[in-house]
Amino acid sequence: TFQPSEFVKILFLLFMASAFCEENTASHIRLLTAAAVAHVGILMLSKDLGSAVIFFVTYLVLLFLATGKWSYMFIGLLLGVIGAVICYFLFAHVRVRVQVFLDPWSSIDGSGYQITQSLFAISFGGLFGAGLMQGMPSSIPFVESDFIFAAIIEEMGIIFGICLVLICLNIFTDFLLLASNYSNKFYRLYTFGTAIAFIFQAFLTIGGEVKFIPLTGVTLPLVSYGGSSVLATFIMFGIVGAIFMLQEERLARFSMRYEEERQERDRSYMYEGNTTRQEQKEWYGDKGDDNQDFYKDFKGVPIYDPSKDYENMNHFDV
Repeated sequence: TFQPSEFVKILFLLFMASAFCEENTASHIRLLTAAAVAHVGILMLSKDLGSAVIFFVTYLVLLFLATGKWSYMFIGLLLGVIGAVICYFLFAHVRVRVQVFLDPWSSIDGSGYQITQSLFAISFGGLFGAGLMQGMPSSIPFVESDFIFAAIIEEMGIIFGICLVLICLNIFTDFLLLASNYSNKFYRLYTFGTAIAFIFQAFLTIGGEVKFIPLTGVTLPLVSYGGSSVLATFIMFGIVGAIFMLQEERLARFSMRYEEERQERDRSYMYEGNTTRQEQKEWYGDKGDDNQDFYKDFKGVPIYDPSKDYENMNHFDV
């Protein structure tokens, strides 16, 4: 099915990255926070809590990166905890997921069936897996979208699953390294935001399947079945690639301009140096003694000799 929240996430990142490029006054931050709360609230009302958490964490990280204030981070985390408690009492399916997370075995034939089958599949696969087409991933409900990681481990093994996690971490760290090298604030914030949204979504999916956190129902980027998720992730990564190419073009133009100015400056220095030396010969005669530190005029004032490095001298011996 079509998931609008996947494409709204792209617009959310672009909007927040561009908005935080402005002067981050208190009123400006309040306005952006209201916009973020509106996004998260709509997702919560539509019971898409997994996407709501991704939006919330992404905004919180972008806010911290744009302002550099830890107080915003702590206040945001506190509000997040309060919001989670409110959702627990407000939505019945949230309470069910928390109860399943705490004790899935008590309802193994009911609400805990999905997570228990996931744990069985992971244990059956072991380190090296049962082999391709040798597992039973169909025993897990919605395995293609919600529990693809468990199905992969069942057939390919825990080692393969760890390698998949490392690939996700590698993408995340590469994006962070790219963002840290950008001088343009919009480039830096969007790339950071994409990295956070990607790795946090992967964490929610994998963590839920291995019973590290409660299930959220989000997909594993570029792995789970779902055209909306795959296409949205491709678009997000494509924008990161476009930003990288724009940055490379900027650096190439800057390097070319710097080299041209450096050559022009060197030619200017050579001309000025030669002119000064020639004028010294005409005005004061060619001393012809390279052992002299400098020339002096009739008042004993030293005259700069371009063949000497007087910039590093502490004084002139007149």
